[in-house]
Amino acid sequence: MEAVFMETLEAIHTRKSVRKFLDKKIPDDVIRKILEAAIRAPSGGNRQPWRFLVVTDRDKIKKFDPYNHQPWVENAPAVIVACANPHDTWEKYDEEDDCYVLDTSAAIQNIFLAIHDLGLGGVWILTCSKGDIRKLVGIPRHWMIISIIPFGYCNEADRIGTTMRSRKPLSKVAFLDSVDNPIESKRRELTGDSTLEEILAAEGTRAILAKHLPEILDHPELEDFKLYISLNELASLPDVPVTLDMVRAILDDLCKCSVATKGQAKR
Repeated sequence: MEAVFMETLEAIHTRKSVRKFLDKKIPDDVIRKILEAAIRAPSGGNRQPWRFLVVTDRDKIKKFDPYNHQPWVENAPAVIVACANPHDTWEKYDEEDDCYVLDTSAAIQNIFLAIHDLGLGGVWILTCSKGDIRKLVGIPRHWMIISIIPFGYCNEADRIGTTMRSRKPLSKVAFLDSVDNPIESKRRELTGDSTLEEILAAEGTRAILAKHLPEILDHPELEDFKLYISLNELASLPDVPVTLDMVRAILDDLCKCSVATKGQAKR
């Protein structure tokens, strides 16, 4: 299967946690690409304290969570055990410095973006039996297990679908110069008052499609959309050029339905 690569921001905006995997082997070169992305993360003093153990032995994986029996752990075709070696950090900094946790977390984020970019899905798991995992795969005592990452191939609807979790508005979490000065998002709501020209000019065709895809797919009148099939095809084929006319048609239909829905609600 030939990988289709995304733009960075597209991967960030469309990535989601996946907990259902196909029973399909992950090629070694795909795993290697994911790990290569992980080790490109920044780290304090360039100490690179991360350690990654990829486990594909299904019998061992099934024993990673003997108490909660999370199916997305036990049924995963592969799991990355993300660890950190504090001594890498402490060789340069004080032993009270826990930068190794932040460094490894940054690498884990790279892992998820690479997994998504390569057409797979994964989920960040903290609830597991670290003691059992350590014994099962022989992790040294001085390595700290940060998390495990079950991952694998999945259905496209689970990877990019209608269940993207919402995010707090930018104005609630980001500020400029003072906490009294929130940064307002430039993203415009898809309503009848928004002009397509303004939206497209501000964010670009592919970016607007990636950002608004979840709400488009979640729209209550989606079944009536003429572009339902083409939209799904477009989402699953990021190498297809996204033209202004494509996005204009999609947003135009959405705006019309939004206005119609509001009108029905008022009546």
